[in-house]
Amino acid sequence: MNPKIIINCAMSADGKIALPNRKQIRLSNSQDLERVNKLRHECDAILVGIGTVIEDNPNLTIKNNTEQIKNPIRVILDTNGRTPLNSNVLNDEAETIIAVGKNCKKLNWEMLKLSNVEKKW
Repeated sequence: MNPKIIINCAMSADGKIALPNRKQIRLSNSQDLERVNKLRHECDAILVGIGTVIEDNPNLTIKNNTEQIKNPIRVILDTNGRTPLNSNVLNDEAETIIAVGKNCKKLNWEMLKLSNVEKKW
């Protein structure tokens, strides 16, 4: 069986996803956020980069999960192991996998390991 991949991306009409200074701008509305939450019901995993984790501190879980559906696995692409230890993605609401690069400093990885994350490269 082939994996089902859903890419969700919001951008302005001129193709921008942030301001030149990397400051985030709201490009979605409440209806879009509700649609994204419904997509999470269909997914086994949610993948984001370290920039999203640092800038937005998302939970990456199903919101208002009254049906107690298992949250998707959170996959973080973090080459250098910069995920802040107080990030929401490290809470126990869902499994988290952090994909680090082979040159990730050992100290960074050792600190993340204390948060019960899984290492992939």
